Amino acid sequence: MRHRPPRSVLAAVCLALAPALAPPLAAADEPASGLHRWQVLIMGNPAGEMTAARQDDAWRVHFEFHDRGRGPALDATIRLAADGTPVAIAIDGVEYLKGAVAERFTRREGEASWESRSDAGEASVEGPAFYLSLDGTPFEGGLLAAALRLAPGHRLALLPGGEATLREVGRLEVTGPAGRRRLVHYEISGLGFTPQALWLDEGDAFFAAVSEWMSVVPEGYEDAVPGLLAAQEAEEAARYRRLATELGRRPQRGIAFTGAALFDADAGVVRPGMTVLVEGDRITAVGRDAAVAIPAGAEVVDASGSTLVPGLWDMHAHLSDRDGLLNVAAGVTTARDLANDTESLLERKRQWDAGEAIGPRVVLAGFMDGPGPFAGPTRVLVSTPDEARAAIDRYADSGHEQIKIYSSIDPQLVPAIAEHAHARGLRLSGHVPAFMTAEQAVRQGFDEIQHLNMLVLNFLPDVEDTRTPARFTAVAE
Repeated sequence: MRHRPPRSVLAAVCLALAPALAPPLAAADEPASGLHRWQVLIMGNPAGEMTAARQDDAWRVHFEFHDRGRGPALDATIRLAADGTPVAIAIDGVEYLKGAVAERFTRREGEASWESRSDAGEASVEGPAFYLSLDGTPFEGGLLAAALRLAPGHRLALLPGGEATLREVGRLEVTGPAGRRRLVHYEISGLGFTPQALWLDEGDAFFAAVSEWMSVVPEGYEDAVPGLLAAQEAEEAARYRRLATELGRRPQRGIAFTGAALFDADAGVVRPGMTVLVEGDRITAVGRDAAVAIPAGAEVVDASGSTLVPGLWDMHAHLSDRDGLLNVAAGVTTARDLANDTESLLERKRQWDAGEAIGPRVVLAGFMDGPGPFAGPTRVLVSTPDEARAAIDRYADSGHEQIKIYSSIDPQLVPAIAEHAHARGLRLSGHVPAFMTAEQAVRQGFDEIQHLNMLVLNFLPDVEDTRTPARFTAVAE
């Protein structure tokens, strides 16, 4: 989403799920057809597949999934050196938003070159180095893991830049149609701000890679996902508890920032020589340095030469555990979450509020959609007024402050949803449902609309079914 590398939205998703497939696979794991097959699951539901086969001197990989009319369809041919690093990669097809892909990488005699949708380059390379493609399949992350297992110190240079390392985290057993499998949990660091998890078997062949949103698992082993995800979350929670202890500060008698150039957002000016006093979770005084009395025992931070700004708000977030520390480090002290797994988000908020992990204050929005082929990534699907009212009650009772509805909601449900949400003291926002205009949504009770394209579509009456990518492409055109 974010660091160097991965180099694209799809790459970030894929590498976060990176299935590791060590070349060659152990003979016991080689299917009779020579074709290895994985299911792609989104929120636990089948959404696509990945296949890989060794043909001649190359891996042939196909990766495809479908997400509300979006999703990649990619074919990759990958040739490897003896150390497991790529010497040639060719990727063709379409990426997540259906843009054409024709990416190439080659390395020979110490010279590497590449060309993708975003850049082209070349470099002289000494020693092992692993190219991360812009539009790579998840399989590529597995090849990286395999190469890291062979590399000295489990460390490799990356192309176009960076470095990756591999660490074993733990072990787990699962059972499925092929019997009991003993798995090893690994993490790859260097692909983003946090390590990326993957699961191999004891023979160093890929088993699975999972996340709350998307998972890649062998056919027949879908029931293993919750256990694998729980192990990953336990490791993440331990990491964030450790970081909260190392980085968190909770002054017992307040903290005063003195000598600051304070940005006054209301007036739109910067005021020099200011003191800001914070006690507990409240700002209790703001004024000129000489005018603010600092309580005895308060911690004092000399902010001379620095500018102090109010905490920022992220008004449209989908928060994960890793986002907490990153938000606070970037100055975001409050975030509004507009669609998430409810139980995970409530626990995440509890940990941040309690100081067990570092994160912003969170404003909760309950997410719901209607069933169908374009349903959003939520388990809360409603098709009747009673189902909608019951969902609203659950959200209100668990501390949510608003409701967000999505594109597949039946427009006839909107008045009932608006009435009950408002009766429970909740705002109503979201996408404008398909076959409905923005004006109709506002007249029937919306308090706000998410995404500017939804307003533009109000004036494009020919685009009625806005569940599809037409809600982006028609506006762009």
